[in-house]
Amino acid sequence: MPFTFSHPAIVLPGYYLPQRWRSLTGLVAGSVAPDFEMFLKMKAQVSFSHTWHSIFWFNLPLAILLAFLFHLIVRNPLINHLPLFLRQRLSHFKDFDWIRYYRQHAWVVVVSMLVGIASHLFWDNFTHEYGLFLNWFPILATDVALGDYQIPVYFLLQIVFSIIGGLVVLYALLRPTVKSTSTLPAAQQVLWYWLLIFTATFVFTAIRFSTGIDFTYFPNVIVVIISAGLISLCLASYVFRSR
Repeated sequence: MPFTFSHPAIVLPGYYLPQRWRSLTGLVAGSVAPDFEMFLKMKAQVSFSHTWHSIFWFNLPLAILLAFLFHLIVRNPLINHLPLFLRQRLSHFKDFDWIRYYRQHAWVVVVSMLVGIASHLFWDNFTHEYGLFLNWFPILATDVALGDYQIPVYFLLQIVFSIIGGLVVLYALLRPTVKSTSTLPAAQQVLWYWLLIFTATFVFTAIRFSTGIDFTYFPNVIVVIISAGLISLCLASYVFRSR
């Protein structure tokens, strides 16, 4: 799966396990953590995060950091400024006491993160040219014809799994559920929140491209924009944290 935010699809079934056995935050944070080497570099290049020995010294600490950043800085301001139907769908998460939960269930969170990280590495080993499974299943490296193009099977799987995973994640966010009441922020405040995100994303993207990164390589463009967007989301959420 090349698209980072399709990766949680494979761990979402863990939601149906008993709560004492899993942490949804841990599963999701772990499933996206390996790609954050690219976002930290703001470059479509990985050196170590997709290796199995990086699980404990890079991916796990980063997943913990991502979980704390989300719950303590991003979560509530983001939910407050979402469209109404999403705000009603997600507003009950605003009362979740992450600090207390982590103190009481740290081992569940950590194990869930390790499962999420392993799921990311497992799928990427099927869908990338450096993947371990390409040695075991040579058919993954063979080309298939799509019109005038010859595309390796592993790359085709990247595209297919990204689409399927993205649809699964989207369904999980939008599926019918009990709606909760949510105080509606002023329209002007919502506008300023998203305007800050988009403006800061543009600025951070421009700064990164000015440093000499190859923006003719399309994956670099995607990674830089996502990275700039995530930084901007944290910034805007911090600014609007008490509003």
